[in-house]
Amino acid sequence: ADKWDVDGGWVTVSLEPNSTTITYFQDVALKTELSTTVGSGVELFYVYKSYGPSGAFFSGATPQPYQDEFETDKDAVIYNAFQGVGHEGNKARVDVYLVDGGEKVYLGTGEATIKVEEPPVAISPPTVIINKDELAILTCKVSGIPGPFYYKWSGKRVSGEGIKFRELGTTDWLSKIESGTAGKIQVGRQSGYEGEGILYVRVLQGNIEIGTGECHITLNRYSVPGTEMGYGERDASGNGGVSYGVDFKKVEGAWQYFICTTGFNDPVFWGDWREKLFAVHAKLPDLRDRGTTYFYALTTIGGNLGSKSTDEYIAEMSWRFDGDEGWEVIPDLR
Repeated sequence: ADKWDVDGGWVTVSLEPNSTTITYFQDVALKTELSTTVGSGVELFYVYKSYGPSGAFFSGATPQPYQDEFETDKDAVIYNAFQGVGHEGNKARVDVYLVDGGEKVYLGTGEATIKVEEPPVAISPPTVIINKDELAILTCKVSGIPGPFYYKWSGKRVSGEGIKFRELGTTDWLSKIESGTAGKIQVGRQSGYEGEGILYVRVLQGNIEIGTGECHITLNRYSVPGTEMGYGERDASGNGGVSYGVDFKKVEGAWQYFICTTGFNDPVFWGDWREKLFAVHAKLPDLRDRGTTYFYALTTIGGNLGSKSTDEYIAEMSWRFDGDEGWEVIPDLR
């Protein structure tokens, strides 16, 4: 700040606050301060100038309300970061003049530094753990500035299985939401397999991107137990069929299931699975609907069943899968 001799004394010109931090689209009121009274009846005149990419002074003039430089008889001004650009080196300057007999006499200069930061954008909650087939609701929060905002959501699979999301009140799962007013979304898992993912949101105001947020999502393994069972049907002439397989509880939203086990040896068809994972993909048309459960047939015999009873067939089929370590059924929820 400069000092000048006014009415026999030194005066300091400053612009307050001397240093401040705001976020995109926020404003700050700056006031010119003089260290001493310049005397009664003395008229002062102010020339305000702004430097830097983030904003300018709000003068209220039309058609351009934001100006890098303007003159006024007011000792206060509003600086607004309307450009949506962060920068540490924005400056506001005021040159003060005495008006004496129609002449402007330079009095001094004051400066203020204005740091403009990206506004805090966050997804709440910032981390999510999905254990079963539950859905989590995520909310994008923007602090410090008013809306309306536009949101662009996208997901990234880090490892294992992926995630899916949709706008609240909709039924379609999406891989991204390019533009919309959805500040809240639902997120879920694509299947019961474990995995990690990150959900991102970019927030815009008009065509200006004002910030980004992310949420880290962990998918723990989710499955339902399967139970071996067999059943058969035959008519009076002995024609019919016998099936042996896995019965398991339905999972809402699943369109197929991964039916898994290890440890059995089936010399008839499946082979030796004692040391490796056995898994079949069972789509809904391949499943027998039993109300609250589905049945998947691992083996079936049909035609004329002869004199052998249904229980005997089931016992033989059960022996083929002897030694399995329990059945795990993983839903596919894509």
